[in-house]
Amino acid sequence: MIASLPCIWYYLRTRRIGSSVILLGLLGLGTRLWATLGAPEGFAAETRMVPALVAISIIGIQSESPCPIVERVASTRMTALRLAHLGGLLLLSSAVFLLAGQDLTVIRNTAGLGGIFLLLALFVDASLALLPTLMFGAVSML
Repeated sequence: MIASLPCIWYYLRTRRIGSSVILLGLLGLGTRLWATLGAPEGFAAETRMVPALVAISIIGIQSESPCPIVERVASTRMTALRLAHLGGLLLLSSAVFLLAGQDLTVIRNTAGLGGIFLLLALFVDASLALLPTLMFGAVSML
């Protein structure tokens, strides 16, 4: 267990985990500001998908490694670490939305889009899995 700690640290460092936490925090502040100012009349139902789409964009970008050669030559498999990383970011985005005062619809949308992204990432590259996920979210707003 202790021998794998440097591997976890380097993995999180290459994924720029700090920037994703800051971006999700800014997203929470933005949704809180949007809720405080009040959504325009008639747009409330459609705009519930926008924070979820932004959160999935942040999580999807974080899933792609800036230096994929490191993962190919690593002595341990990164599958469990990658799943824990993406699951942690999904939980963090849900917590941010709860603290921002959003209703459970936004959290449900984030979890649904996250599930679609993770399922697609099993079959295609993570950068390609983000596109159909965002297209599904955009079409569902129509």
